[in-house]
Amino acid sequence: MEAYHHQLMWDSRQTQRVYDTFVDVWDCEELWVTLDRLNLNPPNVKNRDRALIAPTEEGFDIELHWDVDSTREVLPQRVQGIIALHDTRAELGGFQCSPELFRQFDRWKLDQPEGRDPVRPGTDRAEFPVVRPELRAGDLLIWNGMLAHGVAPNTSDNGVRAVQYLSMMPALEEHQALRKSRIESWRNLSTPDWNATLVGDATRHESERYGTAELSELGEKLLGLSSWHPDNA
Repeated sequence: MEAYHHQLMWDSRQTQRVYDTFVDVWDCEELWVTLDRLNLNPPNVKNRDRALIAPTEEGFDIELHWDVDSTREVLPQRVQGIIALHDTRAELGGFQCSPELFRQFDRWKLDQPEGRDPVRPGTDRAEFPVVRPELRAGDLLIWNGMLAHGVAPNTSDNGVRAVQYLSMMPALEEHQALRKSRIESWRNLSTPDWNATLVGDATRHESERYGTAELSELGEKLLGLSSWHPDNA
């Protein structure tokens, strides 16, 4: 869902309880919030039937994948997160993951051939089960970036699975170009440029729908508008 700066999205990002949770995860108070979007998964039928997606031997797999290159010698330290926007019923699909693969990853990778797919595990689900955690509206789910995960299909007649992608990372205030880009994206409601998959709405961009979101003192720091260390800014 190509929206990044609606006020309600920023209200979630700058909620003290959400911030405190990521402080616990990183053991760090100086954080930036990711500028990501929403996910809406309506019933996967008709022209949204997943059977219409041409199968490939490797690469992104919506049902189970990593968002990082799992073949790197030094794996990135990364966490990802979602806030459930309503209760997730089984037929709505939603987040799923392979926790056993995460636990056994170091052993598993030793048995894999050279040139294996860096983002698609291709594992036996009997050996490495895929599970779906039950989420209630308002639940915040955080996972390690090396946890293979995906979205189960929505098999309902008319229900929609909706979440907000939301994570945080240690602030990179010394990277002035990145900091400026984040501020301009918020102020002008322009599509963030950190990832080529973030494309914006080609029909009617969010900048034509509403104004700049209001930030709290915490929100200004999480964006990069205000420094965590004003004396050094």
